[in-house]
Amino acid sequence: MNKFIKLPLFLGGVCLFFGTALAAVYNVCNPIIQQNELEKKNAAYKNLYANVDVSSIKELEYDFSSADYKNIRGVVEVPHDNLSSYVYSLETDNPQSGNVSFMMGIQKDTGKIDSYAIISNNNSGYASKYENNETVLGELKSYDSTGTFPVYSGATKTKNAMKKAVDQALNHFKSLSLGGNNE
Repeated sequence: MNKFIKLPLFLGGVCLFFGTALAAVYNVCNPIIQQNELEKKNAAYKNLYANVDVSSIKELEYDFSSADYKNIRGVVEVPHDNLSSYVYSLETDNPQSGNVSFMMGIQKDTGKIDSYAIISNNNSGYASKYENNETVLGELKSYDSTGTFPVYSGATKTKNAMKKAVDQALNHFKSLSLGGNNE
């Protein structure tokens, strides 16, 4: 057989073999990855609200592709302690120093920020200052009441990126409380 035919057949066979192997690995690993992600989310909700029943959390369907909400990764309604809060999953978009993923809860009836937690932080700057949940939550509560956003020395880029994400969540919540949606 001509070498110009053998090489493409051989390479095609190698691609077929490794493509099939990759698909098999994906089919085995994907359910495990999804289960781990769900457990991580549920642990985060329990971190935000101690008395939450994770089976009662309701995922809210919204299209966050608009530039107005680009830092929002999702929103759920979480019943807790005879109250209900909208919990926003937020991520900063600061390519210069890394991203910070965090959750913030806004009480459904009052519109006040009532919870905050860092989920992941690959920020190379001062984002670790924002990991003290109680301190930042206290400052976010005052920010919600037209205070100033938490500022830590040297964290200007992180502060601005997190402020932008929090503002998007607050604006989205206001659109929900006015009976609208973001579509």
